[in-house]
Amino acid sequence: MRLGDFVQVEFARAWQEERGASVVDPAVIELVVAEEVEESSDAPRDDDARLVRYAERLLAVRVEGEDGPGSVATLRAGLTAAWLVLPLLGVLAGGLLLEASLPPNDVRPVNVFGVVAEGIVLPGIFLIGTLILATGAGRLTARLHWLVWVLGWLQGRTLRTRVGSLAGRVLRRSGVAGPLFAALSHLFWIGALLSLLGFATWRFAFDDYLFSWSSTMPVGAEGVQTLFEVLTAPVEWVPGVDAPTAVQVDVSRYASLEADWPRSSGDPAQDMSLRKGWYALLLAVVAFWGLLPRLAGLGLATFGVKRCIRQALASPSNRAVLDAMNAAGTIVQRGTDEGRADPRPARLAGSGGAARPGQGLDVIAFATPRPGDAVLEALGLDRLGLSGTLLAVADDDDEAEMSAVLAALAAPDTAPGGAVLVFDVSFTPGRVRERFVADVVGTLGADSPVHLLLTEVDRFRRSPRGRDFEARHTSWKEMAARAGVDGDRVHLDSVS
Repeated sequence: MRLGDFVQVEFARAWQEERGASVVDPAVIELVVAEEVEESSDAPRDDDARLVRYAERLLAVRVEGEDGPGSVATLRAGLTAAWLVLPLLGVLAGGLLLEASLPPNDVRPVNVFGVVAEGIVLPGIFLIGTLILATGAGRLTARLHWLVWVLGWLQGRTLRTRVGSLAGRVLRRSGVAGPLFAALSHLFWIGALLSLLGFATWRFAFDDYLFSWSSTMPVGAEGVQTLFEVLTAPVEWVPGVDAPTAVQVDVSRYASLEADWPRSSGDPAQDMSLRKGWYALLLAVVAFWGLLPRLAGLGLATFGVKRCIRQALASPSNRAVLDAMNAAGTIVQRGTDEGRADPRPARLAGSGGAARPGQGLDVIAFATPRPGDAVLEALGLDRLGLSGTLLAVADDDDEAEMSAVLAALAAPDTAPGGAVLVFDVSFTPGRVRERFVADVVGTLGADSPVHLLLTEVDRFRRSPRGRDFEARHTSWKEMAARAGVDGDRVHLDSVS
């Protein structure tokens, strides 16, 4: 799966997690399966393509009005553009580095330390930082890598939208953040080093340059020779590339303050030749120590991105979506063997039937009437993937009814993907209700979303006890937290 499509799949799942929606949305499953049936294709369904389509339909149908699809599309385009723009920026940076290391040839010679610093040391420092952040530190990478700040600045408005704010979660949870930002960093430096090497070769081919070494620090000729012997050792097999001799190092020393060469072999022509002879070994060591590690890093990071995508796509949530589509699109064979298969999607909540097990959120009314569709729509609960199934506990003293509801939530053939528990806010959240909520959370499992909907809010506010509404609301949220339900998933049937 391409990175852009994977990001869309992960954004859809991140939105479901953030809103507490069902992993398997019955209405979206029905929509996707119906589209597949209309296509009338006998070709095997591609799981990756089906996940992408599910994510597209989910974002379009459920996140409408929250800048969801637009934000995701912008972020996808930003990541795609980064693969193209960053190498170009690297080419520009490489040209600037070359200008800094190659002074006008009629002013002073080229300092070999400057070439090594800009072609090997500087990329090496960034390479080490990238490897530290990208190796087993996806969360740290998604916060500290310099490319995160660049993309955040470029995509600032998009990242501030409700869905755009999920970008960090998407990249960190999937594990893609580390290898992705490492790959982008490698691309930048590959562009920079190719530019530096290419333009340097061009300049050396068509202009005269003398090379020297000088430093304020106490660096001797023996140290310089040893350094370049080490740097040149892996590339001495390249024709024309040899480690500098003691004589070449000695005559290449330059006294910058006096603008003079203090050492000479006694043969001006030989001195000139030795001072020019650094260009081949400099190009070779920059290519080996600067460019080659980046090329290898890019290959490893690209492999890491693909590996993380494969692992993320094999998650239980994605498997549940594919299983639901396969179940809903069961093919029933009719007629003789020569006839065509008759695709017949299962009846789901959107077509008047109950969702299959594991799909959608059941609505459970506890000693209160079921909330109307208008209330569910106003609160956005209808966009969480309701199953269409209503369970009820008519009396808060009826242990048999509570046990029956819990049994339905636990049974393999009726267990939903989550629940919306409906309570009358005028009742205090006592031990019976708290125990029931905790039992529902425990039965469904910690990964299944559970919401509380408090009804009759306006009636309570108009009652003599209305002045205590905030305290009552707080007590319900505290009870929900004790039972395992986040406070932001406690909803009121009134937005006033």
